[in-house]
Amino acid sequence: MNDNLQQQLIKDLLVESFDALDRFDREMLAIEKGEADAETLNDAFRVIHTLKGSCGCIGLNKIESVAHVGESLLSLLRDGKITHNAVMIKALLEYSDALKEMLRTLEQTGQQGAMDYSPLLQRLQALQDGTTEPEKPAPARLGCLTRSRRRPRLPNCLLRRVRRPPTPRHRDLLRRQRNLPARRNRRLVRARRFPIAPSGSMWGNWTS
Repeated sequence: MNDNLQQQLIKDLLVESFDALDRFDREMLAIEKGEADAETLNDAFRVIHTLKGSCGCIGLNKIESVAHVGESLLSLLRDGKITHNAVMIKALLEYSDALKEMLRTLEQTGQQGAMDYSPLLQRLQALQDGTTEPEKPAPARLGCLTRSRRRPRLPNCLLRRVRRPPTPRHRDLLRRQRNLPARRNRRLVRARRFPIAPSGSMWGNWTS
């Protein structure tokens, strides 16, 4: 195969594969939501099967080997030998992202990339063997949920500054406090006008 023909095949592969992997992602989300049927699984399998075969014909061995692991898992899922769960769908979506990344690197540099996808491939293999437990939902944090439904509480330092509307009794006390200096002044004026006579004499020196 000459270089020109190979470059043209790679261009065709990139255009078709990006569109096919976008469709693959939508099908995985439909499976996760329970909106898929047998044809959805068949189409998802054909996307990866076609990608793997095309890469093998062109000589893109690394992409072919990565695609092969996902193809085996999808084959078991399509045949009903295993059932899907949240962990599997998450892994297959990451698997799709990995294939897109390799194809994007191929488009930009002409190389298949140097990324190591061994951890992802091991997870996919474990899902085939049934050694990976389904992802368990995180326990609800009741304390946080309870607080979020309550009215937000102000700090104590701010609560002291918040003035509540005075009650009738409180208003009466405030009125008395405001009038207290005036009462004291009136008492002083009366004391100056009518001083109390010294003890021992009824009028004392005031009559002299």
